[in-house]
Amino acid sequence: MTVLALAATETTLSPAAEGRDPDVLTRITDPAVQLAIWSRPRPPMLDWIDGLEWDVIDDIDAPITGPDFLPAITRLLCDAGYPQTAQGEMLVSEVEGQAIRFAQIMDCLDLRLRLEVIESDACRKFHMDYVRARLLMTLAGEATQWIEVEAQPDAPVHQLAVGDVAIFKGRLDADEPAILHRSPPIAGTRGRRLLLALDPVSEPRMPIDRISSGTSPRRRASGSRSEIPDRPHRQSRVRGRGMAGKREPGRA
Repeated sequence: MTVLALAATETTLSPAAEGRDPDVLTRITDPAVQLAIWSRPRPPMLDWIDGLEWDVIDDIDAPITGPDFLPAITRLLCDAGYPQTAQGEMLVSEVEGQAIRFAQIMDCLDLRLRLEVIESDACRKFHMDYVRARLLMTLAGEATQWIEVEAQPDAPVHQLAVGDVAIFKGRLDADEPAILHRSPPIAGTRGRRLLLALDPVSEPRMPIDRISSGTSPRRRASGSRSEIPDRPHRQSRVRGRGMAGKREPGRA
């Protein structure tokens, strides 16, 4: 990621913990930590993602249940139009690995998985999500930005890098926000982002029957929900195949 200088192993800037070992992500369970970042480049085996034909890829918004996440993730990526090749299998493996790790950290089996193409500024304001925690990993395009609440007004905005894996603590597990995040401003740049988001769904406000059950066919004039504060879901719309998770202008 940018802005923060990395130590050889791990750097802790309360309330943010950052390191080059995936074990740093477990720091999110520390009551004093509201952001844990595994700083790493995107695996080279996923470089092909930059050449995807985005207009034929559907968004994914679906519940998945572990401990064996592989069958569900394989089906969802196939239905969404990702290539059914060795390259596609590498993406499935990457998503599966993040799901397994996040489920272990959060001590839950049920997750909400979203893999979305974002074309707008989406959530332009810094915020904290109404979940226990949220894993975000940008696979292509500009990555998530974040700030410390107690930072000076002229302090720089921190930004994750493509490939970084970050777990942001949500309002359900934080007494007071210390870390806020937002989507990077890309409106007018014709830029696109591919974002993976994982939420634990073993929480009262996110019953599994409120979650879309598959891919999200959409028209490319809209944004996604992945980085915005959770509010009651709006109705979905369908274009093409599968279940729809609506992408609306001005949403992350």
